[in-house]
Amino acid sequence: MKTLTPFSLFRILVTCFIFTVIIHPGLWKAVARGYRGDHLFNLSGPQITGLVLITSGLALILFLTSTVSSYVVSNWMNKYAPRWIVILSCTALALVLCAIALAVVPQLHYLYYRSILPGLPAQWVPAGDLSIDSLRRYLLVSAEDSTSYHAQGVTVWVCVCAAALVAYENSKADTR
Repeated sequence: MKTLTPFSLFRILVTCFIFTVIIHPGLWKAVARGYRGDHLFNLSGPQITGLVLITSGLALILFLTSTVSSYVVSNWMNKYAPRWIVILSCTALALVLCAIALAVVPQLHYLYYRSILPGLPAQWVPAGDLSIDSLRRYLLVSAEDSTSYHAQGVTVWVCVCAAALVAYENSKADTR
């Protein structure tokens, strides 16, 4: 991969999204079940649309950050390290970026909720839960989880998959 173009980024996004959905049957079961009792559906249609747009935008920013940083790091590391270390390093970097995002995004969502639900106090929302159990939930994406956990889990998987794929493709040309 010589350069990242909008088309190559789109191809990577679609590929990683399809891969993520295929390997997580819990997503299919939850969609088939209809997410009964999920708090998202306490909002109106326009409120849900706004939340989906904000969440999708934040996920896209994280995807681009993970992908471009993997591209830059793999270009630099290809000169000094074997391919497997380059791929592992880019994957770890994507996981760190996702952990930072999972800690910050709850505050951004709370700001949105404050704009649509009157009476919510101005406060700082504690960072997202980054315990081992919570991270395992993001990675396993079970059928019992909420739309929020599914969105987070799919985003983490897509970003990590994209970072690894970019590092792999970028180190293919390595002739050492």
